[in-house]
Amino acid sequence: MSTNEKSLFNVSANAFFRCGAWFGIFLQPQRFAMPAKVGKWGTTDIFLGTRRNGARQLKNPRLMKLVPVHHGEIIPFRIHGEAEELTVITAYGCIRFCFASPSLIMVKGENGLGLRLERDMDMHQMARRRGEKGWETAYGYVCSIVYNPLQGEIDMDAAWNYEELSTPSVRGEVIPDEKGEFLLAIEEFEAFGCIRDSYPTYEEALADVTAEWEAFLEKQPHLAGEHEGDRREAAYMTWSHLVRPAGLVKRPYMFMRSADPASAWQMCQNAVVLKNHLDTAVELLLNMIDRQGPDGQLPDFYSDAKVAYLMIKPPIQGWALELLMREHDLKKEVPREKLVMLYEGYSRFASWLQAYRGDAEGILCMEHGDESGNDDSPLFKDTLAVDAPMTSAFAALLYEKLGDLAEMIGREEESGPWYEKSRNLIKALLARFWNGERFVAYDHYRPERVIDVPYTQFYYPLILGKRLPREVIDRMAEDLEEGGGFLSGGGFTTDGLKDSPFTAPGSGRGKILPADNILITTGLYLAGKTELAKKAAKAYCDGLKTVPNFYYAGGFIGSWAAAAFQILADLYANW
Repeated sequence: MSTNEKSLFNVSANAFFRCGAWFGIFLQPQRFAMPAKVGKWGTTDIFLGTRRNGARQLKNPRLMKLVPVHHGEIIPFRIHGEAEELTVITAYGCIRFCFASPSLIMVKGENGLGLRLERDMDMHQMARRRGEKGWETAYGYVCSIVYNPLQGEIDMDAAWNYEELSTPSVRGEVIPDEKGEFLLAIEEFEAFGCIRDSYPTYEEALADVTAEWEAFLEKQPHLAGEHEGDRREAAYMTWSHLVRPAGLVKRPYMFMRSADPASAWQMCQNAVVLKNHLDTAVELLLNMIDRQGPDGQLPDFYSDAKVAYLMIKPPIQGWALELLMREHDLKKEVPREKLVMLYEGYSRFASWLQAYRGDAEGILCMEHGDESGNDDSPLFKDTLAVDAPMTSAFAALLYEKLGDLAEMIGREEESGPWYEKSRNLIKALLARFWNGERFVAYDHYRPERVIDVPYTQFYYPLILGKRLPREVIDRMAEDLEEGGGFLSGGGFTTDGLKDSPFTAPGSGRGKILPADNILITTGLYLAGKTELAKKAAKAYCDGLKTVPNFYYAGGFIGSWAAAAFQILADLYANW
């Protein structure tokens, strides 16, 4: 590897994980480093970190600071990241990290390089000996980590303090052997840690993770020439943000950022990304049902330790099923028990939506910007609760897919009522919200007050595709077209380009958001506006790394922008 080679992913904004792992290597720019120097010599701190929810009690996900040294002296370095391996490059050689398994990292140093370990521990957190040369650090409700030097040794200073019931200051150093080399195994445990009877070599570990990564990548769709070069990085963002079951998480689960779980609608979007890994895609659709409330509510998100029920996200499960059904015969390819779980779980959720957010016509209300998916949506500028077309459109599609699922599992007598419910809701939302020119919304508490602002969420009903009247589809497409108000050189912006409050407070106003572009662009395609859909998809994918007003400016940060890229680049190239 050339020391000037570009990293696969943005190492200053993303952690280094293996698929399934709950811990990994976090890279944090130093406070006073110039932005242009981030990732260069000595401007990034390295941490062993965790994405377990108990880390919230640590105030941050850091478990141990890792400082490269040469014969005990701190040295400058830079970081190079690939899916399989993270490399710390110094003037004396390299320190390399790779995952032997989701719970075991192997670290290899050469030419007299070592690694300093530093952390200030809280009460009941401690470092203690394990085996002949190893050490364990325990972090209360989070996890424990065992450091075992297979070559070299650890010189550890971690004195017990009875008054603090801890080893409050952990200061250690991995020292190379007489050949100037070290090999360190770092293993994560949910309970007390231990020393293994045997460990893989670094080369065996690297071969294992490489084979798994390449097998995953091989199944992701190939893209058009101008986007194929970003396929590997985008796929890594998805692969590395998947975790294995732990605690409350009973099946494969997605994270949005390095230490932030994905919300319910992001789970659906990533299920579509993983359409060629159908088993995993279905698991993503099922995992919110695992934590479904007794009255049918799905959580906003959850982690291994905690569930968030006091918010919900747009019910786009029907949209995800629609896109998966385009390419798969779920009845043949998915075990019946999982289809039953999808049907029964989403049926309960549909009933919850009607009972807690619906009116006599089935129209659904949103009670906070969170429920629209864009937290600072201007629809909520003057009211807490809004009656708007998008949530009802999502629900109508969900009802139809519930009818499809009912037929797949042999409950044909239940499918008809779902189909009728879907058709009736589409009629009701058109009657209530389409003013002949565009969709509008209403203040739930003051129904006479019309909410009519140029905002992309009013175009979410396009996910209904050709179920909408042709004149409605044509008018929305005209509004969205470049020059009409929303399609920029980087995709659809949240606010109309003609009168966009780019300086408005909030994280989403005037931005190009992943969900907006996923839902509206796929909706255009499903509605028959294939040319505009492909134009919008290309604009998003072309602009992701260069247009400054993306939600995560600068490219692939976390899994969400990567999900949008993969769906839309696939649409542009292959649909």
